[in-house]
Amino acid sequence: MTQSARAETVQGAFDGRPVRFYGLVARPYRDADRFYMDLPVNGGGRRVAQVQLTVGSHRYQQYFEKVERPSGAVFQRLPILWHMSEERWLHVNGIFLDPDPDLEGGRWPWPDEPAIWNENCVFCHNTAPRPGMVNFAAMPPDVDKSFDSRVADLGISCEACHGPGAEHVEAMADPSARYRAYLFGDVDLHIVQPEKLDKERAVSACGQCHGQRLPKKPEIIRQLLETGPSFRSGDRLGDHVDLVSKDTRIDAGDGSFALRFWADGTPRLTAYEYQGVVGSPCYQKGEMTCGSCHTMHGGDVNGMVREEMRTDRACTQCHQEIARDISAHTRHDAAGSGSRCMACHMPHMVYGVLGVRRSHRIENPDPARDAAAGRPHACTMCHLDRSLQWAGVEMRRMFGDRYTIPERRRDGASPKLSDAVASLLAGDPVQRAVYARAAGRPDAAPDAGAEVRAALITTLGDGYASIRHLARRSLLSLERRRSLGMQAAIDDYDPMASSIAQRQALVQQLLAAFPKRAKRSLHLPPDPVIVDAQFRLNLEALRRLLILQSSKVIAIGE
Repeated sequence: MTQSARAETVQGAFDGRPVRFYGLVARPYRDADRFYMDLPVNGGGRRVAQVQLTVGSHRYQQYFEKVERPSGAVFQRLPILWHMSEERWLHVNGIFLDPDPDLEGGRWPWPDEPAIWNENCVFCHNTAPRPGMVNFAAMPPDVDKSFDSRVADLGISCEACHGPGAEHVEAMADPSARYRAYLFGDVDLHIVQPEKLDKERAVSACGQCHGQRLPKKPEIIRQLLETGPSFRSGDRLGDHVDLVSKDTRIDAGDGSFALRFWADGTPRLTAYEYQGVVGSPCYQKGEMTCGSCHTMHGGDVNGMVREEMRTDRACTQCHQEIARDISAHTRHDAAGSGSRCMACHMPHMVYGVLGVRRSHRIENPDPARDAAAGRPHACTMCHLDRSLQWAGVEMRRMFGDRYTIPERRRDGASPKLSDAVASLLAGDPVQRAVYARAAGRPDAAPDAGAEVRAALITTLGDGYASIRHLARRSLLSLERRRSLGMQAAIDDYDPMASSIAQRQALVQQLLAAFPKRAKRSLHLPPDPVIVDAQFRLNLEALRRLLILQSSKVIAIGE
């Protein structure tokens, strides 16, 4: 999670080749065992930054330089990072939900306030962090903060989850104690074992990092920034901090966390998994904890989930009556994707680092609730060509009149329009990101169809690089399954480096070729809106939806 920059820890290609973003160029390179970035500077010229720390080693790796300040040094995040699965450099704007920067006058898209490791990353990417802010009380707001930071271990080690280990080391120094512990398992190990805690304390061990939180009182901020968190594994997290919710505010201005949640309060960004879990009936009325599915000492590194818990077993280990007749519960083929527990109750609707993860708020799909909250709906993330009104009718048919048919959508689009199309074209950035990913799912039923494909092509011109990236990925997936002869053009398209003119030209080229090619191989939805019976684009309908989108420009970091 955090490492010193060394040959064995740096994963990015520091090979001297130019990396292009928004028409400008950076050059990561290596000199012996040191790593550098040659970067443009706003207003002209260039500078060289030496990489001192790395953060992340699985999905992506960020790089930090050491910046000397009058009262001390800080580690400041550099603007490009290495994405492992993509095997390429990305700009930080392109992995978080930030709109394209204003590049007027050749400005380099460098944040006005780059992330500082000492006051941000140090808390969750290290063990026993002590930020060590210097002169907290005397520091006026316009003076650069400085730190004398310390950690027990760089990165996440045993004590992050098991708590202080000195007593354990002393007790286990006796070989006979170790053998008894190994053979009988019920020996006091003199250290916290999360799996043996009550459910509140067990999930707190994970929630200390996987649940965004704030000090209970403003005056505690000083302690937090000087000596670090007071929570230790085995405590109740709520005794130390308050969980962030959509209603949390940190000042009287715009210090709201509302954008990080769907309108009904369900988390929509990663690092809020704790809020999802404790908001779930499986936790509130049952005994579910993070350890019900996850394990830190085995399983796939993609989520640290035991293999059997990637299946319906994650749910049927408790819901055994449902497991005896899956189809009676789901009204779908037991072997099909419509009967997978997590697809309905933990859909992919949480954005994080060029990916969309499962919601950890376990709940039932509800079309009217989801339309009102402007959030994705599990049924229409599979039935991509269907509307929320269709979903309401089907839910009533299958499960009774406790479900209602939505009459309006929060984003202003018609509830009769395909939910995927409406979300891609009229939704806010998180909606668009979720459906840009969903549209390329191999298990969607049926294949996306003409309107969804046209909306995805339009999304290649989105104002957010991260959304363009997800749309490109889904289009390539759809091209491999049912080709419109567009793969070469989409392959050549770089959603991070392209200019507005290049994006517009590509979208126009693909949409111009769309009617003839789509007519041969794609189906129309029951009530098409943006594509007519001849597969021609209804540009006026497209324009009306995009106007709705234009009122939802927001920026959400980590």
